[in-house]
Amino acid sequence: MVSETACPHCGGRGQIINDPCGDCRGSGTVRGEETLKVKVPAGVATGEQEEVVDQLADRGETFQSIATQARRDAAESLLATTSHPIADVAFLTGFSDQTAFTRAFKRWTGVSPSHWRAAQRAAALGLEPSTPAVIPSRQY
Repeated sequence: MVSETACPHCGGRGQIINDPCGDCRGSGTVRGEETLKVKVPAGVATGEQEEVVDQLADRGETFQSIATQARRDAAESLLATTSHPIADVAFLTGFSDQTAFTRAFKRWTGVSPSHWRAAQRAAALGLEPSTPAVIPSRQY
């Protein structure tokens, strides 16, 4: 699904302190490839909603835990299969900003989104995931 929404950084104004916003490139809107939406089916009565909540509780789950897992799955998929910047992945998965996304992702996986992506790419190439090498400065 393609969606177009107000840019989260410039609020749809297209500028931040007289400079074009990097995400919307001055247009004030951001075009996303995927959005996460949850809708309650039409005709679901309040009693049925309570029944669903009870069934989730019986399985040790909550709507929030399912929504969180859906966000995590979407984030991992986007990081593994696209070259979207981390800020775009944060937006596409419903986070208010990259910092909030990075904190959540670290909580889920124990590593930052960029390290997770690098490890996935290394594994896909059959390489050992490693920490970034420190390149010594040249002595002149």
